[in-house]
Amino acid sequence: MKMKKQNLIIILVLLLIVVSAYFGIYKNKDTELGEFDLQFQDTSKITAFSIESKSVKVLVEKKENGWTVNKSYHANSQIIKRLFRIYNNLNISIIGRKDSTKTYIQKLKNSGTKLQFLKNEKVLATYWVGNYYPAKRSTLLMNDKELPAFVTAPGLSSDIAKFVVADDIFWRDKRIFDFEPEEITKIELKDFQNLNFSFELNIEGENYQLKNTNENIVDHDKDKIARYMSYFKGIRFESLTENFTFEQIDSIIGQKPQYEISLSIKEYGNLNLKLIAKADSVNKNKQDLNYVYGIINNKTPLLVISYFAIDPLLKEIDYFSSKSN
Repeated sequence: MKMKKQNLIIILVLLLIVVSAYFGIYKNKDTELGEFDLQFQDTSKITAFSIESKSVKVLVEKKENGWTVNKSYHANSQIIKRLFRIYNNLNISIIGRKDSTKTYIQKLKNSGTKLQFLKNEKVLATYWVGNYYPAKRSTLLMNDKELPAFVTAPGLSSDIAKFVVADDIFWRDKRIFDFEPEEITKIELKDFQNLNFSFELNIEGENYQLKNTNENIVDHDKDKIARYMSYFKGIRFESLTENFTFEQIDSIIGQKPQYEISLSIKEYGNLNLKLIAKADSVNKNKQDLNYVYGIINNKTPLLVISYFAIDPLLKEIDYFSSKSN
């Protein structure tokens, strides 16, 4: 009887050793992966980030006057802050066995959305964002060391991938022009309804040069020009034509614009806005007197702009005359 008890104890000890060794091996594997933190800890270093999916790439950059999208549009700072908050607070569930992650790695590299954070063109971190897995209530994510993980973020019960979208519409805010007078170096307005009303205005400090369509310099009232330049602050559009077909967009773009406004901006570059007549929503044979289509830098989507918002910019050259009231 005593011998049987001793044998039983020996067997139990051996089983404990085997179990401990088994879990020790896989615990080490988990720890090896778990020690790498997928969170991006210091978002203050970021000066740009890019999002790439299916050959579409969006670049969001930090400029002196705020964030821009694809060097052409003002960015929505609230959406950017949300992105940084998510990647600064990821909740991670590391996939334990690395040999079981090959499928995930391949899938993320082939069809995932690539997100890169940069500082002055230097890559700080790279992620591939994959599908949402309802059963796990988390999104598949991988870093540049090819360590996939299922992740969530505090305060979000849904897919974090929907906050990483390779579409410039998603990142833009509704500002068209939002510049201080001292930022503007050139304004050109073409009035295609009457080209004689068009003008070109060159600015150097408080020195203004006004030209007509014949390139002749025209006398002007400096106060009127200074006041006009102040109107390029806080000009916003109402909505986007996101649900239009390619045929509808091509048809609108093919129309002759009513106006074209071109700006040269310090530390920003050139910005061009074309205004195209919009059909009335009720009577398609009549022009909408309240709204107009806008296209920035010849890129879609089309904007819908209120005449009330844009009208202060649509001056005739005679407006600047020192003789006019």
